[in-house]
Amino acid sequence: MSKRLYGRVTKENVEYEWKSEPGACEICKAMDGTIYQSANDIPDRPHPNCKCWIDVLEKEKDTKDPIELHREKIKDRKRNELEVSKLLGDAKSLEEEIDEYIRQINEQEKELNNLEEIIEIEELEPKYGQKVKNVQERINYAKYKADKAKQETIQIKNNFDDTQNTEDILSVLDKLYYDFKYAKVCTNDLISVYNKIKDEIKNIKEDCVKIIENITIDKMTKNKAIFLGSLHSQLHNMSESYELFKLALKTNNYNQDYVNKNGKLYKSIDSLNNNSLIHDIRARIKEEKTTNQKIKTDCKVLVLNYNSSISKAIERSHELSRFLAENMRKLKNGARLSNQKIEFSNLDIDLYSSLHGAIVKEAYLDSEDNLIMIIEDYYNFNPGRTSVKGRIGEKLQQQGELENYYIIIHLKIPKTEWIQLKV
Repeated sequence: MSKRLYGRVTKENVEYEWKSEPGACEICKAMDGTIYQSANDIPDRPHPNCKCWIDVLEKEKDTKDPIELHREKIKDRKRNELEVSKLLGDAKSLEEEIDEYIRQINEQEKELNNLEEIIEIEELEPKYGQKVKNVQERINYAKYKADKAKQETIQIKNNFDDTQNTEDILSVLDKLYYDFKYAKVCTNDLISVYNKIKDEIKNIKEDCVKIIENITIDKMTKNKAIFLGSLHSQLHNMSESYELFKLALKTNNYNQDYVNKNGKLYKSIDSLNNNSLIHDIRARIKEEKTTNQKIKTDCKVLVLNYNSSISKAIERSHELSRFLAENMRKLKNGARLSNQKIEFSNLDIDLYSSLHGAIVKEAYLDSEDNLIMIIEDYYNFNPGRTSVKGRIGEKLQQQGELENYYIIIHLKIPKTEWIQLKV
């Protein structure tokens, strides 16, 4: 038998560590770092010429008072109990989050069912039905994930109840950490699936909207357009765009009172008796593309005075304020501006729907510092419109139900008024 690596004399307050060299055999390597509390526990050398050795390590003396040690144990337990309570609170919050996702998933399922009814009613292509089926399967999977996440939070609460009857609170705490981590993983899976459902339903809705829009436009007639235009005008306060739409109808079914109150309607460009203006209008309409690609040489002309309702609407618009902010210094210096674009945005929805290619034909300050402006536009639904209203107008124009006409709007804003604008 090999000699012992260390004698059988045990010292107090020390422990022994087996040390092996890097090139030691597998047996010695396996013993490297092994701690022995007593020298009597150290085994014999495993083979002749063994070069392993023993390090004697001095133990730290425990000088703490036994009462103090007991207090620390109590403190440790209290800390663990607080940690357990915190985990319970986190689990309750997680459970509420899961409940909210379950509610939202149910809402998404209702929305999907509504879309499915639309798809069936309109008898759309089978691929849209397949899209709905795919989302329904994902919703069912999300419900499974939600149920699993919910069960995990219930398990956490059950384990929390176990802490009332066990002394080994540390082991319960470790179990709670594990349960909470797994519940969080389940919840993250649920969120991922839910987000995919939202994206897919959004895509289906966009597809349905486009298809229903196409069906609506395809079935639209002039009379339907007049009725829907009237309804839309009342609901969204868009009286100007509706009156201008009716003026484009070939039936001359426009509001004569609107014209008489706001200006004058000329039956042709030549009726204006102004050679320069006639030349400018003809040049403008020659450049315009229409849905039937016919080059027009004549059209009606609507001239609106500076007291007209649309002139007053322009005076209140954000776009006029912006135009003046950019150009007022030039106007004050006596400049006369001409042929500048002015584009109305959705902030002024009625003007946006009324005037799509407006230009400031002329703008200047007169001798009394009144702001004089002339804004012109050509009522025309150019090809390639994207909005439903624009595509309906394009269709009616293509069918000859709508005819193009020119609009001239006069503005006269006294200095006392234009200086109050945000310029």
